[in-house]
Amino acid sequence: MRAISFALLLGAMPLLAQQPMPLTEKIDVSAVNVDVTVLDRQRNPVRGLTAADFEVFEDGVAQRITNFYAVENGGIARTTAVEPDAERFRRKVLVIVDNTALCAKPRRNLLLNKLESFIDQHFSGDYEWAIVPLGGPQSPGALPFTQDKETIHNAIEALRRDEALPRDMDFGEISRTTQSACRILQEQSFLSQLLNKQVRMKGAAISAAVEEMCDGLAAAPGKKVILLVTDAIPSGSFRADLPDDAILIQKMHEAVVRSANAANVNVFVMNTEGLTDGGTPGRPFTLAADESGGFWLATETGGRYLHSSSFSESLQTFENATANFYSLGYIMRHAEDAKYHRISVRLKGPGSYALSYRLGFSSRSTEQQLERALRTPLGIATQRSTLPLTMEVGAPSQVGAKVVVALTAMLPAERVQAGRLDLYVTVFDQTGRKLGFHHFRRDIETIETPQLVLTTRLTFPHGSYRLVMTLRDEETNEIGIASSDATF
Repeated sequence: MRAISFALLLGAMPLLAQQPMPLTEKIDVSAVNVDVTVLDRQRNPVRGLTAADFEVFEDGVAQRITNFYAVENGGIARTTAVEPDAERFRRKVLVIVDNTALCAKPRRNLLLNKLESFIDQHFSGDYEWAIVPLGGPQSPGALPFTQDKETIHNAIEALRRDEALPRDMDFGEISRTTQSACRILQEQSFLSQLLNKQVRMKGAAISAAVEEMCDGLAAAPGKKVILLVTDAIPSGSFRADLPDDAILIQKMHEAVVRSANAANVNVFVMNTEGLTDGGTPGRPFTLAADESGGFWLATETGGRYLHSSSFSESLQTFENATANFYSLGYIMRHAEDAKYHRISVRLKGPGSYALSYRLGFSSRSTEQQLERALRTPLGIATQRSTLPLTMEVGAPSQVGAKVVVALTAMLPAERVQAGRLDLYVTVFDQTGRKLGFHHFRRDIETIETPQLVLTTRLTFPHGSYRLVMTLRDEETNEIGIASSDATF
């Protein structure tokens, strides 16, 4: 219960001495982007379509397409909008490898071999890759996004040996998050009738990991994709005789889907149970009950459920789907209400086509998406820090059984414009589990010293922490990040 007591005890003093902030009004025009893959009957990408060929609906109401991009082989082929920056369609692929006992190691390593070969043959710098192992005896960490092939190869080799991965910034161990989810399910005694203990824990672990990763990618630019390598994701919804349990499992599934769609992340699920090295017949594919969770997770987030009997074929399908699509954009007609809105897309003309796209989104502001990301080590690692922010951790002062510590963020005055600044403080334990999150605002008019100095005081139980301070300039949207390990 340490994290709960910490959250209750953690307090914060205001940022410096400051006058009440004046009311300000800011009007944003928010666009919703929907990436759509279109396949013909032979499952080949359909090319040559224009914005006039599509219809987009939000909550059943037709929307006017204002931005249109046709992406072919990873590059923009046609557009009716201004050219986007280089990051807009750069693929960021987060590979989550199931290292649990339920995922057979020889089959997993076979896929890693094929993935490594795929990267060698297809990767030319237009991807960024990150790798997260889920579970396993070593509970290794994660490889942050990189374009360096050697770093990727070293990470894959470490996975084969079940060793910890090299990491620039500590993502933390996914196992800590998933263990909490598993404990919650274990404590629900009525669920023991639904699935056996291992499968139940596996489903909770995968759901927790995917949801956490989606939160971390919420504020990241680019074409964001999760490739989940596992043998099966149980859904539980097939047990009609246990409606209460099925509803609970279904809610867990919906939470993951909504988190992915809110972050605009496509989830591809590669089921290793039915895959072979190609040429060798594998287990005939059937959509069994415990596989349906993965199928719907992929379908509802605009990804694909990869159930081919060949690793190479599945990876080629993944390549085609993420490199060939249409990006449709429209302007929201409502405020950013943080509610979940349903999306549907249709083709106007005749023909038999299969469309894949995210089935909804949450209308969150840039600030809300950033807050989601800053609550996770992955989200912090994916931010582009351009402000030269530094931080200092003051000496602790004993107050009863706890300590009060001053945290100070410093930035050269010439890098700050008049306006509003947001200061975020995220507190993790040494494995990357979030223990606390704070958001402060400060209006700046003039700075008469060489440095802008912002100080806050937090109350901690004794322990070891990773402290991260993030400063955002609302006018320029620039971000600076500084971090420090501390033991009190």
